[in-house]
Amino acid sequence: MTTPLTKGNTTMNIIGPDALVFGVDDLAACRQYLTDYGLKEVAEGRFEALDGTAVEIRAKDDASLPPAMETASMLRETVYGVADVATLDAIEAELKTTWALRWRFRSRCAAP
Repeated sequence: MTTPLTKGNTTMNIIGPDALVFGVDDLAACRQYLTDYGLKEVAEGRFEALDGTAVEIRAKDDASLPPAMETASMLRETVYGVADVATLDAIEAELKTTWALRWRFRSRCAAP
């Protein structure tokens, strides 16, 4: 199910969150917690729920992570699913023209 986000004459079909990526202090403790919670580890550090949404954990100093926020949150990245590449392109174009802050946009395409 997609949730259309309308801006002007453009409708963006955002499916919803696909994954949350955290930078953590203790990988082993987080792995145990997520497993105890009922998520299945499907790849190194990637845990999925029955619907396919995921939590990914990486060491907090992993160079592939975006910079940490100034808050105490360990959340480093939120990955959203969209209906198609055209939607992804429309979102990127909109964010580049309307956001006055510095941000990082990284697109990854994967087949459902």
